[in-house]
Amino acid sequence: MCGINDNSRSVVERERTAVIDAVGYLRARTAAAHDPRVVWWPSSMAEDRETRLTIGLIEGGFDQSVADLDGACITVQWFGGARTAPLWFREHGAFSASLLVGQGAVRLRGIVPRARLNVACTASADGVIRPDDVAAAIRWLTSSGAAVIVIPLGQNDTHAGLAAALRAATHAGITVIAAAGNSAAEPVLFPARDPRCLAVGACTATGALLPDCASTPKVDLFVRGDRVRAPVRGRLLRTRSGTSVACVLAGGLATTLIAEYGRTAAIAHLARQRKSSS
Repeated sequence: MCGINDNSRSVVERERTAVIDAVGYLRARTAAAHDPRVVWWPSSMAEDRETRLTIGLIEGGFDQSVADLDGACITVQWFGGARTAPLWFREHGAFSASLLVGQGAVRLRGIVPRARLNVACTASADGVIRPDDVAAAIRWLTSSGAAVIVIPLGQNDTHAGLAAALRAATHAGITVIAAAGNSAAEPVLFPARDPRCLAVGACTATGALLPDCASTPKVDLFVRGDRVRAPVRGRLLRTRSGTSVACVLAGGLATTLIAEYGRTAAIAHLARQRKSSS
């Protein structure tokens, strides 16, 4: 396989900018409904974002130097035998973590800055992510009390051990969200296409679906995944597009919805028809 990764695009941005509020990426800019599966931040939802729920994030690696992650409640656990990862993996993980729990002191305030974030780093010493390690990461996140598990990664092949870990997570009442993938010519990636996951596709700031997003056999929801900026190390911003970005934003939105309304109502908002958890 086995680099579980959806190859979302990114460009570097070094210019000075005002502090970004990640919730802004989830606010609708137009009343036009391009697709009923496009989900925005509910206008009626409270904005205090003080939830202390635990989010699980599965990445290849993680860079702890991001200035906006100072003071965030983050626990990192390594799987796959490595204690570091190639730069691309570390930046990918830091970008995701920043969107979720960035403190807003320098570059970005995340969607749920007071949440607890458990980051499972799954890249092996040779820079590959293997499904057995992702399964072990899901088991750890399940036992750690995560309300939501975010998987902005994927592969083409189904994996029985990973499917079993997903089943245990959803039986424990955890909402699992995964990236659909960025190849329209290919099926939705696994684990996103597993019936226990909510498969997330990407749209633009106006709700138009990204044309390269995988969409078959099924995508449950689309969230902004176009030209999203967040830190990757220190004060350095990158602008990224793709379903892994959308997946992380959807995870932050799901956490807020669960804290505000409960899991059943959150799922009803995110997906028109809840997937089976059997």
